[in-house]
Amino acid sequence: MNIIYIKQAVKAKVNKKDTQSALLRTIADVLKEDINTLEHCVINTSDISGVQAGGSILLVANQKLNKYVAMSLGASTKDVLCVTDDGLDATYSFEYVLHIDKKVTNGKHVNELLEESKTNSELHEALKMVGSIADKARFDGVLSGNYGELAVDDSSRYKGILIVDYRNFDAHCDIETEVLGRKGKLHLLQIVPTLSDEIDVVKLFEDPAMTEIVAMSMCKNGLGTFSNRKKKFNFSNVLPMEGFTEDDCKNIGASIDKDNNFVITTKEQVEKFLELKF
Repeated sequence: MNIIYIKQAVKAKVNKKDTQSALLRTIADVLKEDINTLEHCVINTSDISGVQAGGSILLVANQKLNKYVAMSLGASTKDVLCVTDDGLDATYSFEYVLHIDKKVTNGKHVNELLEESKTNSELHEALKMVGSIADKARFDGVLSGNYGELAVDDSSRYKGILIVDYRNFDAHCDIETEVLGRKGKLHLLQIVPTLSDEIDVVKLFEDPAMTEIVAMSMCKNGLGTFSNRKKKFNFSNVLPMEGFTEDDCKNIGASIDKDNNFVITTKEQVEKFLELKF
């Protein structure tokens, strides 16, 4: 579902208990797990250092403790009437999903992770990221195609996020909300964490459609999960590379990998690429 524009926003209460049950059923399907084998707990944002009180996070792990997901819980206080890419009007509320690498969580049980985050800086950064969104998105619409900069210090790995439609096997994870007390749909949006160069390039594009393309390409290339990664996203995956030569590559200061693929990773390289092409 690509949200083209918002027609109207109406404040609405969110039933957290029913929302939690609906999210667990959906995440069980996404993780290909029996819902009865999922571990889950709710973390209040007030328990996360550096995050304001008032929001909640649903933390979920599978039985093998090798898949972890953190989600805002009841983040949406607005039902938003959207016009989607199929030309139809629909009322949606939103929750935000971050996948966390098992190396970051150290294979711990979910009810141990809040305490673990006090000494594990990467885990704290991940929970703080979701917690900030869980708090702020209760009041501000963070919709697909948008990006955000994070208020972080120099020790933080990630400097920004992209928000993209959450997809399961190319199908949308929409939950009918009539069972939650109001007519409409609950839609999941995935949080894609970005390094400094990556968010700088997305800001350079100034195009919500390109933001979504980059986010989906990052997910496809295994960069959509919160991890301790050093590998940067290669923007040649989303740029018009037709006619681009090795000499052009040298001229913009980019590189070529061992498989003879162009590697473009910084704002300066992308700027020079766009000047060269356009």
